[in-house]
Amino acid sequence: MVGEFEVAAGSVIGKDHRRDGRNNQDAYIFRVMSGSVIAIVCDGCGSGKHSEVGAKLGAELLTRNVITQLQRRQTGGSEEELTSNFWERVRQDTLAELRVLANRLSDSLSGVVNDYFLFTVVGAVITPQFCSFVSIGDGVIVVNDEAIVLGPYPNNEPPYLAYGLVDTSLTRSDPDALKFKIEKSLPADQLDSFLIGSDGVVDLMNVDDQSLPGREEKIGPLSQFWQGDRYFTNP
Repeated sequence: MVGEFEVAAGSVIGKDHRRDGRNNQDAYIFRVMSGSVIAIVCDGCGSGKHSEVGAKLGAELLTRNVITQLQRRQTGGSEEELTSNFWERVRQDTLAELRVLANRLSDSLSGVVNDYFLFTVVGAVITPQFCSFVSIGDGVIVVNDEAIVLGPYPNNEPPYLAYGLVDTSLTRSDPDALKFKIEKSLPADQLDSFLIGSDGVVDLMNVDDQSLPGREEKIGPLSQFWQGDRYFTNP
């Protein structure tokens, strides 16, 4: 598995954040271990004061908890293992760790969650046997050139993993919306390429035939990100 896939990642701060002097609130992490690839993308809530903190912590914690769950399973991540139960265990373990952090930061759990811990999640686990692509909130998943656009949500309010820590209208009306949704699953030997990203990827998809600012070069299709060597050779 390690020799069969190349993995690359990157993020560009959005124009609204540059204009307003705000941080990039996206975070990503990937790990290659024991023949498996784990990739997580988190996008912080734009209205949160410090959502980039939660996004970065969330990406790290989720990745570690995925690794823990894989290590607890003896067959290395089969179709029978990478089910909703697998991802629910990852979610619950991550929420428990976020709760500890939030309680250390302030007596107001809801205040810490709103300021720091609101982020969406798009994730991928590729084992030698099976592949699972999941989400909580909006973003984009592309598997073998097939794009899955997640969202948008009414009033631009996607579900956030950390809503599982507090009482919200969504928690009461649709608690399942806060759980991981398995967007795509397939045997590993059927996977040729994949891309996961935040909702900002949708903007790229909508302008692929336009020119880069001040240049004649076209922005180009998303496929460049898994077909172009420069994205894997440029650190």
